[in-house]
Formats: sequence, structure tokens, C-alpha cells
Amino acid sequence: MPLGATLLAAACILHDIGEKSLWFDEGLSVYFARAPADELWRIVRTREINAGLYYLLLRLWLHCGDSEAWVRGLAGAAVIATVPVLWGLGRRLLGRVAAGAAAILFATHPLAVQYGQEARTYGVVMLAVTLATLALVRGLDGGRPAAWAAWAGALVVGLYLHFFAALVGVAHGVAILLRGPSRVPWRYVAPAAALIVVAALPLIGFVLTQDAGQIDWLRPPTAGDVRWVLLGFSGYGETLGLALAALAWLLGAAGVFYGTRRWETALVVAWATLPPLLAWLVSFRKPVFLDRYLLVALPAATLLAGAGVARLGAWPLCGALLAALLAVQAQGLERLWKHMPKEDWRGAARVIAAGAQPGDVYTCWTAPGCATLAYYLARQPAGVRPRQVLIVDELAAVGASPPVAGRVAALAAEPRVWLVTSHVRVGRADRGSDLDALEARLGATGHVRERQWPGRGVGVSLWSAPAP
Repeated sequence: MPLGATLLAAACILHDIGEKSLWFDEGLSVYFARAPADELWRIVRTREINAGLYYLLLRLWLHCGDSEAWVRGLAGAAVIATVPVLWGLGRRLLGRVAAGAAAILFATHPLAVQYGQEARTYGVVMLAVTLATLALVRGLDGGRPAAWAAWAGALVVGLYLHFFAALVGVAHGVAILLRGPSRVPWRYVAPAAALIVVAALPLIGFVLTQDAGQIDWLRPPTAGDVRWVLLGFSGYGETLGLALAALAWLLGAAGVFYGTRRWETALVVAWATLPPLLAWLVSFRKPVFLDRYLLVALPAATLLAGAGVARLGAWPLCGALLAALLAVQAQGLERLWKHMPKEDWRGAARVIAAGAQPGDVYTCWTAPGCATLAYYLARQPAGVRPRQVLIVDELAAVGASPPVAGRVAALAAEPRVWLVTSHVRVGRADRGSDLDALEARLGATGHVRERQWPGRGVGVSLWSAPAP
């Protein structure tokens, strides 16, 4: 069963993994990972510690290749590796039937596949928190100190892959308390927990002192946002799919009150529910409620659904529910592969390369889009690569940083300028005050927009000054 589910996950994740262009955030991942060591350290220390460990791992990974498929392969390998770990955890907690159902559901889950095909940290952090939970269970089941060291280590790794691993740690703490004081080896738990807290101190300091508006584009959660997260966790099955998933989750959660695995089910319920609930509560002060941030709870959601399938008992019933859940997820996978295109930065680079002349320059708005564009221009022949002109202080400033007047003036002095536009994370006010001002400055110096390419999520225009 674990081998079959793992192979199924591999087949889903490797399907067309390199077909779509890297999008805005993936290009930034590559840019950060390829930065000189001192620059990467500065970026992580001042802006990107949330995924700092992922960028370091990706830096090592890129030594073996840099195609789209390979760049995404780090996250893909982590998601695939999560499947047997999840099966082993489910077998210890909920039994073989629940473990098998959970492994298959996770292997084919649209969110797991989506972020296994994306060069971001989310696939890797799912593996870390699943390993941490398995280590916790082994430790509480009479494991040696090595199990507690593994718990602390995996959770610390998760924290440096994404802050939201801390919410899984909260769920672990609740589960430890529910275990009962007499059944907890406090001589191991206390030092392991202390190690986690000490290791997390730099992250706490970063949150308190280095808020540079990295996620200011998020808004307080609405009912629609909550529904979207629930739909995502259900496999994007709309109303029927959500109802089927809710049935499986409720059946699984019923184990808290009935049966012999009450504490084990409580651990899974805490892991599945506390991260989204706490994120929702925090978001009324600091918005952080976003579906991909909540992926730390996805393995638990599939375990809970697997427990619900197993609770039906007889194979015709549990098989029917599992088949229905898989049918919903199959529709979600079709939507992912056929109807969720990414921004076409690859196409933008080809358009520029096809029309570039010696001496051309290019810039991007928003500026961090140049990280993704540079990845693709580097694949073009050297003679058709325009020179990049950065109009903000630094490319790593992911927010909508205003253009620097002197740099805009230097850009406007160039005879041929390729302007690449993408409005990721930029509100209408930013566009009106910055992009329109940039285009107006080019027009004021005699530049004329010669051609436009309205790509998917990316626009390219060539601005040429009149011949002297």
C-alpha cells in the first residue's frame, strides 16, 4: 500500500511538471537561491527568514540542474516522500485501513500535487511537520531520547521552512496535554520543547523587528476566504465535494468520542484544525490567512478523511466513500492541469529575444518580476539579451517599492526600452501612481510604444526613442 501510494504521488507530481512557465514567486525562489552567499544571508536576515532554509536547500539543489522541472523537483520530491511517512504515522495512530486511505488521498490531492509542482517551500514544510508528528508519536509511545531529538529537530526545520510550522507545534502541545500528565515522559519532553523555543528565538525577533510589509497585500479573512480554504482542502469539488469531505472529516473526528484510539484521533483533529483556526483569529490583527500557508494542516486533513473512511467498517461502504473522494480530487487535478495556467514569463522572454537589438535594455513593474524574466532571458543567445535596468532600490524588495527617480531618468535616456508589466501584489493605487508615471516619463522623453504583447499575466511593450 505505501509503495503504490508513493508511486501514484510520483506519477501525479511528475505529470507535466515542467510544462508551465515559472511564475512570479518561483522566479524569486531561484533568484534568492542563486544570489551570492553574502547577499543571500542579507536577504534572509532582513526579509526572507520565513523560507530561509528552503532557499539554502534550493541553492544546493540547483547545482544539479536548472530546468523548470528540476527547479520544482525539490518540492516534488518532498511531497512524494511525505506519502510513506504519512502512511506510517496513520498506521500507528488510526490503523492500516485509515492509513492506506489517507496515503492515497494525499497522493492525489490537488493541493499536494499543485505545491509539489511549484518551486516554493510549502511542499517541503509538509514533509517536515509530518516527520515531526511521527517522531512525537514514537516518543510518547515509549520511544528513546532519539525520538524526542527527532521531534525537536524536525519541528525546528519546519519553522525555518515556514513560520506556520509553529502552529503545528501548538497542536502538538495540546495533544501532549491531552495525553495526561502520568503518560508523558516529561524528562524528555521538557528539554526537547526548550530546544524548540530557543531555536525559534531568531524567528520571534524577526517577526517583532523586521516587518517590512512582506505580506501587506493580504486582507482580513472573509467568509468567502474561509470557504475557499475549505474547498481547497476538500479537493476543489465545489458543494458536493465539500459535503463529501466534511462527511469524512466528521466521521473521522468522531473517534475522539468513540473507540479505542481517542487520543490518537484528538492529535489528528488538533493538527487539522488549530493551524487554520489560529491563523483566522490572528488575521483580525495581522492578516495571515491564506490557503497555501495552511498547507501544514493538509496531511492531517487527509488522515482525518482516512479515519472517516475506515470508520464505515464494511468494504462496500468505506470503498464507496473513498471512491467518491478520489473522484472529486480527480476533477480537482484536471482543473489544476488544464485550467490553472501560470503567468507566461517564458513567452515574454521569447518575445523580447525575437525583437531585441544590441544596446536594448529592459525593466519590470513590479520590479521583482525581473527575477523570473532574468531566469528565462539567461536561456536565450547572448546577442539577444537586453541589459536589465532596475528602477527600485533592490530586486529583493518584494513589496510595491516606489521607483527611484534617478533610475527612472537613466532608463528614459535609453533609446530602446522593453517594459515588462505584471501586477502581482500591486493594488490599483500603486499602478496609477507608479507604472503610469513611468510610462508618462518615457513618453515625455520622446519614446513611442512600438509594439505590445498581452501575455498571460505578463505584458511586454517596446518603447523606442526617435532616431537622432
